[in-house]
Amino acid sequence: MKRKNITLKSKMQKKNGDSFDEDFRKECWIPVLEKKIPLKAHVHRVDDILTAIRIAREYDLDLTLDHCTEGHLIAAEIKESGFPAIIGPSLSTRNKVETKNADFKTPGILNKEGITVAIMTDHPVTRIQDLVICAAFAAREGLGVEEGLKAITINAAKICKVDNRVGSLEVGKDADIAIFDGHPMDIFTKTLYTIINGEIVYRAKEKQAQG
Repeated sequence: MKRKNITLKSKMQKKNGDSFDEDFRKECWIPVLEKKIPLKAHVHRVDDILTAIRIAREYDLDLTLDHCTEGHLIAAEIKESGFPAIIGPSLSTRNKVETKNADFKTPGILNKEGITVAIMTDHPVTRIQDLVICAAFAAREGLGVEEGLKAITINAAKICKVDNRVGSLEVGKDADIAIFDGHPMDIFTKTLYTIINGEIVYRAKEKQAQG
């Protein structure tokens, strides 16, 4: 294909020390074209989602469907594409025509189709601190508690291709751990400890004794 020929030609010129013009506005696309990183498509509506899938197929790209607001309307098509969906922000107003069909049911519908689903807040549209609340609403609306936790842990890590290091508690992975005083998706739950690489970096202040 033309794009591959251009990339290969530039590589050969660089390797041979030949002179060639670099367009730094396009250089950033090389990792995408070489499938080292995915094309992250900002898509809400059905037509946007299908267009992104068509382009990714045409140019043989990895793709993540970011927002995927109307994904529940074309779940079968997304499943057939094999691409993952990063859904959100759902805890926000429907102030744009493309988000009028936003629904906390979307993650559950896509998950039931076998699609890898993660949940995002699009911080600061919705605060990152509210990520667990978004997961909880999705869990209530059909995703389920276990899949809700996966959507903000291991599924997100898999989509980012870092699940060999983070996203779950396994031998050999980074010791990045959060410890809570209740269920992580309960609104009243507080973080007791945050551990990074085995080191405690946050410790909740102990309650002062009541006088």
